[in-house]
Amino acid sequence: MSEESQSQIGELSAEVFEKFLAELEQAGIPEEVRGRLRQTLLIDPKFSDAALRTAVFGEESSQ
Repeated sequence: MSEESQSQIGELSAEVFEKFLAELEQAGIPEEVRGRLRQTLLIDPKFSDAALRTAVFGEESSQ
């Protein structure tokens, strides 16, 4: 896959995640949770189960 294709995929992913976060805001999800998800999905992308659980449930969660 070319660098241009990867860049386009990355831009599309970012757009989808931004829309997802906007929908969460509309649904009344607290800013704390949205902020953690933004960090995990967009700023410092980590897609592991543990990273996503931490983003959704918080650092101290044992979910």
